[in-house]
Amino acid sequence: RGKPCQSALRAVDAGYCVDEPGRPLRCLPSFIIAGAQKAATGYLRQRLAVHPALAQGGGKEVHYFDAVARRDLRKTWRTSYLDNFAAPDGNAVTYEKTPDYMPNATAMRFIYELTPSAKLIFLLRNPTPRAYSAYQHHCRKGRFFEGPVFSLETATPPAGSPLPAPCASSTFDEFL
Repeated sequence: RGKPCQSALRAVDAGYCVDEPGRPLRCLPSFIIAGAQKAATGYLRQRLAVHPALAQGGGKEVHYFDAVARRDLRKTWRTSYLDNFAAPDGNAVTYEKTPDYMPNATAMRFIYELTPSAKLIFLLRNPTPRAYSAYQHHCRKGRFFEGPVFSLETATPPAGSPLPAPCASSTFDEFL
């Protein structure tokens, strides 16, 4: 049974739990991790996953607040969002990690509307090594190609074969 619901979302906040018959206890996250790409948000998630009193929701990333519209927030948080956060023993503190929330002012506003006392953890990294790490990440995923450079103006797909990973440092200058 959830806490009594007042108008709108006023009774809902970080750590708010809903216990319904036949369903696991579900609790809104007490903290949310966001940050720059390649700034170790995944590493922090892996380290927190071994803590017995913590339960991460939604797999690697939830992407609720950067995908929901304001009108849907009030209607869908209890199913679309809350269902990501099972707290099996009732004592676990739930959290989520979605790096894309950090640069998204709309997502920040929605987080505040639903969970005003949730703690936000932002991970940042020195921009130069972060950019090089992102470059290597995209090379491993086969997103950089030899040959003509992809152009947004012409929207032509890249020609040639993907650069082999790890990409040579010399091609990083071209990436910048």
